[in-house]
Amino acid sequence: MIFAGADATGFEDRHCTLYYTWRAQIRRSYTKLSASSDMKTQLVCAVVIQHHPISHDVRHFPQMLEWMVTVTTPWIFVLNMGYDAEWVHQMIRQHHILSIIPVRKREDCPIYRIRGRYRKQMRRSFDCITYPSM
Repeated sequence: MIFAGADATGFEDRHCTLYYTWRAQIRRSYTKLSASSDMKTQLVCAVVIQHHPISHDVRHFPQMLEWMVTVTTPWIFVLNMGYDAEWVHQMIRQHHILSIIPVRKREDCPIYRIRGRYRKQMRRSFDCITYPSM
């Protein structure tokens, strides 16, 4: 049984200061690495590397999930708040995998204001958890 998790990180391509990029009107570009792995053995199962000026974690998730499923089918998939979208839950559940993603809207937002069946389910399941303020 595979207990899977995924996350992404970005790498800066240039070593120039923020002031220089503003003065020279250079748009910063980043290389984004998204990886999913087995959380028990820490074995990396799928990696997606993209080069875009600005990109979000969710953008690369469909390709990463397809590669993960071709290697092995996990029974649970844990992601961070950056992947909190109803279509991500639906995509994971179509492969008969349990998805656990914390909801971005926290205790100040009532459950009836949260959209999506699986997002409401996550909010109800983890309602008692208080997140540290940033």
